[in-house]
Amino acid sequence: MVVTLGIGWIIWAAMIVGSGQTPAKRLLHLRVISADKLQPVGFARMFFMRYLIAGWVASIAIVFTLGILLFMPFWDRRNQNIWDKVSSCYVVTDPHDAWATKPDLVRY
Repeated sequence: MVVTLGIGWIIWAAMIVGSGQTPAKRLLHLRVISADKLQPVGFARMFFMRYLIAGWVASIAIVFTLGILLFMPFWDRRNQNIWDKVSSCYVVTDPHDAWATKPDLVRY
């Protein structure tokens, strides 16, 4: 059962990662947008920039600051954490999919 849930999560993540979301961000109505274009980030930027490079930089910086950088959103004026700053992204609330790249069918 755990394997089936894991495979389902991977398929779900592969389907929505191009729209600046992960399964957890989708459930919380959050979306990752680029700071320069203000558009949802694609798969390459989500995976390589946010998770590999920014995750590596953040893990080193958090260790050297003894965990103080984990509280960075509390004093940053844009509520960004270190991996958001490194990848030049914002995490925004998107309850009605206003930032979606492919608009859903119009409902009246």
